[in-house]
Amino acid sequence: RGVRHGDRVLVALPNTPATIVVGLAIQALGAIPAEVNRSWGDTMLRGSLQRSRARHLIVWGRDARTWGPILEAEPPESLWVVHNGPVPEAMRHALGPVSPSLILEDGGVDPATGPSPSIEPLDLAPDEVSLILFTSGSTGLPKAVVHRAGDFIFNTEVFAKGTVGMLASDVTVSVPKL
Repeated sequence: RGVRHGDRVLVALPNTPATIVVGLAIQALGAIPAEVNRSWGDTMLRGSLQRSRARHLIVWGRDARTWGPILEAEPPESLWVVHNGPVPEAMRHALGPVSPSLILEDGGVDPATGPSPSIEPLDLAPDEVSLILFTSGSTGLPKAVVHRAGDFIFNTEVFAKGTVGMLASDVTVSVPKL
């Protein structure tokens, strides 16, 4: 829904199947996930949103009260809420003026919107930004660590193949813990 190549999408989710699906979908579109720790307070989340320049947000439904004032001050182009069923009216109200779309906790899309669209993954140039991870902020505010598409290729070649001994026939999913 409006996410294009190069857009930044702030992701504030716990480690769940939806987090993996969301990250892969964002990257398949050529957009850039900017991942933050959802347990941070208002100041750190607001600062990370501003520094990421994200136009789209994906947040954990149970954090609606935290995100409401932030979204009120800086409404995104689009908002998705990860929840275990239809978004309750109280949650919609807490989130403020932006009407959220639903992503189910298991990574599925809202059944009311129909089947998931197919996404044709983009080939990214090695120097293109493909992920922004915000650090824990041990020195004050979280810092944005930018990862480029080539970083993942390098890590695969050096660590996965060279150290772990993975083969082309092996299948794995690796998600950095926030």
